[in-house]
This record gives sequence, structure tokens and C-alpha cells, in this order.
Amino acid sequence: MKQLLASGILLLLAACSTQADYQKYVDGFVGQNANQLYAVWGAPVRSAPLPDGGQVVSFLSNVQSGRGFGVTGCETTFILDRGGIVRQATFRGDACYH
Repeated sequence: MKQLLASGILLLLAACSTQADYQKYVDGFVGQNANQLYAVWGAPVRSAPLPDGGQVVSFLSNVQSGRGFGVTGCETTFILDRGGIVRQATFRGDACYH
């Protein structure tokens, strides 16, 4: 039982570390222009204009079919200003790693 608990704690710590590392990775795009972003990420799966002339773009990565219904993966979203410069990066999902 102690081994199972220790393994669970190690997995939880590894997941937190992975998310922190992924946040550093996506934050590395802040300040870059859209052309640099698209050169690495490709075409976004979703995009929407913002009222201030900027744009929100989202990318999917690490997508895998789950058991039964559903899909796991990571959605990474970047907010671009009207000049096409990345101003913010966020992500959500259970497979966010680089």
C-alpha cells in the first residue's frame, strides 16, 4: 500500500513539473510575431477576432482517443495584438507537454 501511495505522489509531482515546463515553453512565444508562431505550430484549429483588432488562435496537440467516449489532448491558445504580436499564452487539457 505504501508503494502505491508513493507512486501516486511521484506521478502527481511529475505532472505538476510537466505543466510548469509546458507553461515556460508556451510563454517563450510571447513577444514573437504570428509568422514565427505559425512556423512552429502550423495553422490554428480555431481563431476568432477580438474587439481591439487582435486575434485569438488555438492549436491542438497530443490528441489521443480515450477509452469509450472522449478524447484527451492539449489545447494551447495565444492572444495576438492587432500587429500580430503574441501577448498571452494559455493552455488546458491533460496532455500538455512538449
